[in-house]
Amino acid sequence: PMQESLKDMIARLSASTPEAGTRYARFFRAIRAVDLPFLACRTEMDSVTLHAAMIDGLLTIGGFGIAEGVGTAMHLYMLASLAKMPIRDPALAERRAAFVDMVRHERLLIANTGSDSRHRSDNADRSATIATPVEGGYRVSGAKTFLSLAEVADLVLFTADIPGRGLSFFIAPLKQPSVHVGRPHFDTAFPLHTHSVAFEELMVPEAMALAAEAGDGTNAAAHAFQRALFQSLISAVYLGACLLPAVPIALH
Repeated sequence: PMQESLKDMIARLSASTPEAGTRYARFFRAIRAVDLPFLACRTEMDSVTLHAAMIDGLLTIGGFGIAEGVGTAMHLYMLASLAKMPIRDPALAERRAAFVDMVRHERLLIANTGSDSRHRSDNADRSATIATPVEGGYRVSGAKTFLSLAEVADLVLFTADIPGRGLSFFIAPLKQPSVHVGRPHFDTAFPLHTHSVAFEELMVPEAMALAAEAGDGTNAAAHAFQRALFQSLISAVYLGACLLPAVPIALH
């Protein structure tokens, strides 16, 4: 159950002075008790209503801090796209429902990686991330240029190629020896807490893989859904920073 409204949480955090370097982590500890990060888990909420609620929340968070807003947007778009994207296979839909239910009840935050290397042109991300089928699941190795929420997320949702089947989605705990979080990016006036990441022989159980059959259209639809959602949500953060500044932008 919701323990605090988003606006009350923002007001409380804005009225306090955190120790240097703790603001970001403090925000993401607090937001787990708010309803916004887990609205997508509500099966009764349609996509249009969900989208409006997420935009409204990100406008408010953007006024508090750009880094916190971007991080929240990353979690929201990954969870919302996973929860609402079209899945044709009933078995995958059931697996998706179990995962979404776990996120809601355990109040988990989801990091995401950039698009698969095949869809990127930068040299740093040309080596493909490969998921090799093994007994009980998949063994994943490869690297991604971008990882959001590196310091505070519980899970990472990423794409990898299954040989002969194509691109699929995988979910894994973020903090484990097989996941190597690399250097930060974008350390400007307001660090966005985005890093690189590498997977080294990461074992992903079958239950944590949304591996559609090649050619069934699920993966293409999911990517289109994600991209559209991302563009609108991330824009709300910066609009909120312009319209609703809780503290001077220079402090970010």
